[in-house]
Amino acid sequence: MIKQEQIDYLRVALQKDSNIFGSNIIFSDTVQSTQDALIKIADSASDGTIWLTRSQLSGRGRHGRVWLSPPGSLTFSVLIRPGIPAHKAGTLMMTSAVSLYSVLCRYTSAVSIKWPNDIMIDGKVAGIVIDTAISDVIQWAVIGVGVNVSIETKDMPGIDTVSNHTTDASAYEILLEFLKELNRHHMNQYRDIQRIYKEECSTIGNMVHYGDIQGLAIDIDKDGALLVQMEDNIKRVIIS
Repeated sequence: MIKQEQIDYLRVALQKDSNIFGSNIIFSDTVQSTQDALIKIADSASDGTIWLTRSQLSGRGRHGRVWLSPPGSLTFSVLIRPGIPAHKAGTLMMTSAVSLYSVLCRYTSAVSIKWPNDIMIDGKVAGIVIDTAISDVIQWAVIGVGVNVSIETKDMPGIDTVSNHTTDASAYEILLEFLKELNRHHMNQYRDIQRIYKEECSTIGNMVHYGDIQGLAIDIDKDGALLVQMEDNIKRVIIS
């Protein structure tokens, strides 16, 4: 989806806005996983490093779930050094989701966020996974993103693709605008993220089931945890 010749354009477009992204862009025709590849160099890589690939062979989502990257996918991972308290890890997930949500809303009004990390239109159109190194603060976070830009969704129930809703979106534009949005929230120290996330989260108001927790999703707290109303109490489901 992203072409080698677009990398220089991406770098220039990002750096002219004093963006933390763009100074170090790694592009691979094929990689097992952009997430795992970037994690391996995370301790030494510069803030804002991006790893892009045209073909990902062994992508993964949360809890090690398989993330398929068929032709027509946008697949990448980015590294940031937020330096925020360890208990704020959920803020990064909310920020990433809000950033991608905001970009896709430019192409269709039917976008929503499914807690914690899925972007939905008529089905799942994108997913996010985050790995972190934590001491007293988050030393680094690698944010992996997969977007179905123009994939073939036949025989893939529950999966949607951006091209079903617009012909104007390109992988390059989605990537560029996502990085701009993520940088903006990062520079603004993640202000208003919880409020925006809650407003656009379609999970709130619906019945949910996570392990032995089953009930009505009623809220998202400041750390990104889902609050679930059960018969006799409220349970807090954390992002893991």
